[in-house]
Amino acid sequence: MNDVSRGLGRVIVGVLILTIPLLPVSLRAHNQPTRLLGKIFSEASEASEIRTDRVESLLKQGADPTAQFAGGATAVHHAVRLGHTEAISLFIDKTNRFEIQELRDASDKTALHWAAIYKRAESLAVLEKRSAYRLSYEDRDGFTPSALAELGGDIKLAIALDDAVQLRNYCENYDRGEKIAPPPPSPVVLSLTPVPTPRIEKESASDSEEMSETAAEKTIESKPPYLMYALGGTTIALLVYEAYQHKLFPWQGEEEDGDEDEGI
Repeated sequence: MNDVSRGLGRVIVGVLILTIPLLPVSLRAHNQPTRLLGKIFSEASEASEIRTDRVESLLKQGADPTAQFAGGATAVHHAVRLGHTEAISLFIDKTNRFEIQELRDASDKTALHWAAIYKRAESLAVLEKRSAYRLSYEDRDGFTPSALAELGGDIKLAIALDDAVQLRNYCENYDRGEKIAPPPPSPVVLSLTPVPTPRIEKESASDSEEMSETAAEKTIESKPPYLMYALGGTTIALLVYEAYQHKLFPWQGEEEDGDEDEGI
């Protein structure tokens, strides 16, 4: 009986080990405040839709702003996308600037990448003031925040993101109201991010075709985890073999009785 229990326990543990990593990030265990925080930020289209006092309340209840949801994005990423400067400051206070620097979505984009994509100068100003950024980090396609800004057509922002001093001057100019509002993100840049995108102005047919071709080359294609499947199949086969060795299958006893009868 002990062998049977031990064998069944190993089978159950093996199944859990195989299935948990395959679950989408959004389905993994998060506490209720964390799930709610991720929901309100990922579904919002404007910063004004999210009350700061509500964010403070969820953080006091234990919400984790660095938890990943759909596309690997966190509440920090979406706060940067929305330009919700109060929330960004609260998130840095809740964690620390070093953890904010290292946050990545499913395509390895940091919060600074998102600020460059959505041209959120107000978000950049907070990240710069709190030193919660790294200019040199590249995403999965090898793009730095500066490269994404240049790809989006904002040369001033691209130059600012090339150097910490330039970025500081850029943000100070924005704080003084000297910076002209940037154009909306280009379709090429928007194709590189997994989150909902704001509306953009229509472009000429030739420009659209050229950008579509570039976007197609840069779009990330998801690939099935073949290695995970292979390891999973091997593990299941080993577990079944071990269960057979411990005589966990009901028909094993019948076969042995039949063999004994034939011998008699």
